[in-house]
Amino acid sequence: MNMDLSGLDHPWIQIAITMPFSDLPSQRRALEPTSSRVIHGSEANNRSLHYTAKNIVYYLLEDPNSPARKKINIALILTVICSVIVLILSVDTQLTPERQILYTQLETIFSTIFLIEYLLRWWIATDFSLDFQQTHERTKRRVRDYEHKKIRVFWIALKYAVGHKWQWMKQPLAIIDLLAVMPVFYPFRFLRLLYVVRIMKLFRYSRELSLLGDVVRRQSHELHALFSIAVVLWGMVAIAFYVVEHGANPKVSNLWDAVYWMVVTVVTLGYGDITPNTPMGQGVTMFAVFAGLTVTTFASSILIAGLTERIIFLREHRMENRIAQLSDYFIVCGLSNVGRTICRALQDENKPFFGIDIKKERVDYAVSQGWLAIQGDVREEETWKRLNLVLTRAVIISTPDELVNISVILSVRERNPDCLIVASGSSSSSEKRLKRLGADRFVSPAQIGGIQMTHMALRPAAVHLLNMAMKSDYSELEMEEVVIPPLSIYENLPLRDTNLRNDFNVIVVGILPRKDKMIFNPKAEIVIHPGDTLVCMGHKDDLERLRMAVREEKLS
Repeated sequence: MNMDLSGLDHPWIQIAITMPFSDLPSQRRALEPTSSRVIHGSEANNRSLHYTAKNIVYYLLEDPNSPARKKINIALILTVICSVIVLILSVDTQLTPERQILYTQLETIFSTIFLIEYLLRWWIATDFSLDFQQTHERTKRRVRDYEHKKIRVFWIALKYAVGHKWQWMKQPLAIIDLLAVMPVFYPFRFLRLLYVVRIMKLFRYSRELSLLGDVVRRQSHELHALFSIAVVLWGMVAIAFYVVEHGANPKVSNLWDAVYWMVVTVVTLGYGDITPNTPMGQGVTMFAVFAGLTVTTFASSILIAGLTERIIFLREHRMENRIAQLSDYFIVCGLSNVGRTICRALQDENKPFFGIDIKKERVDYAVSQGWLAIQGDVREEETWKRLNLVLTRAVIISTPDELVNISVILSVRERNPDCLIVASGSSSSSEKRLKRLGADRFVSPAQIGGIQMTHMALRPAAVHLLNMAMKSDYSELEMEEVVIPPLSIYENLPLRDTNLRNDFNVIVVGILPRKDKMIFNPKAEIVIHPGDTLVCMGHKDDLERLRMAVREEKLS
């Protein structure tokens, strides 16, 4: 028997069919047919179609990266809203028979959609047959005298397979899905009120609402403990109020009245339809109000703490995703005053960059300025494992702490030997050690600041000219580096033959050979080689024309 899948040519379905099982979350990998026995013939085709169908359904309903899932969620949100509107309209007692039939038919359609959705989610949650088969084979090999223990082995395998399904069914969203479709079945027709539960299905479809559901799930242990204490406490309050008010208060005729009073009181609504008539009842009321406020405060604190933690995690995750999209970027280690100055300079140059700092307040300041920044200790390996250093252009270490510089240099060099590293320190001995470890450049902020101030006092005009050349907001003059690539039209030419001054109106201030020291004010007979860096001064547009020209290759 041959299965023809040629009709499944929609791009979404093709992506789902070709999606490897290793890309699925761990709870989905049970779908992979890893049974030890060999499958032949029609059974192999059936199994292949089975897993292909599961992959398609998973891609449409559960895959967080699926564009199809987003569109289906929007459609299901509209279905939930329409079903609730139909429910509201259908309770009108003055409806005509035609309208009643119409609303009943619409309700049947909505219920069928939600029932199919629930069954599909239940189907792809785990692989029942595979769980049963693997557990049966594994248990069969382990037990002795299998012929006399077949029923026991069968029961163990069945229990394991059902247990996997049951784990999914116990999840809050799965329970909501089940409650929303229960009135479809005849024995539960009287529970039409459960249709209102469909509104809670929005927690599954909306990313913003699912955030709150995720927080409740993560804080479930704390909330469960608090709820258990609250149930015992509130039960005691209801019984106490019944004991002291029964007989003295005509509105408390049974225990249900006391329970109703307790719920209204502990949530601080206080309708006033049931009030205490005895001093003991008043004391119980005050205790109930205090207990209700206490439980509410604790529950709010737990949820707020979990929500804050989740928001911070999502913000960091979003920031890391934005960083992962960068290329040829700069990393600024340390966001103190020096680091902020570096970030502003890179921002003025329109260069991609992000900062790292261990202090949250510094990271928050960087984010408020519109910079990419993450919180982390640059001395820890875990911080660098989160980053892709292969595409990094340069790492700038803004802190003079030598131990931090050493840690960063070793971590970066291990992952990207060609990355430019600019280290900082306060002494010449630090410069020697850091360059020996792998730093390309060394800067002493204190020394640079002192020299700059001295030059400004001795040669103010010259310093003013250089400052104008280094500032990107000064449009008349800029200083830029231009690297000569292999096969460039300027390679192996003397500087005089390049005609850079006449063709581009730029001044070559210096040449940095690939394996030599800087040549300042190069002579006309200096030969330019591939890999050399020209330090040029001129107008921004002229420098850009030069960059484009050096990329042109010589005609062969």
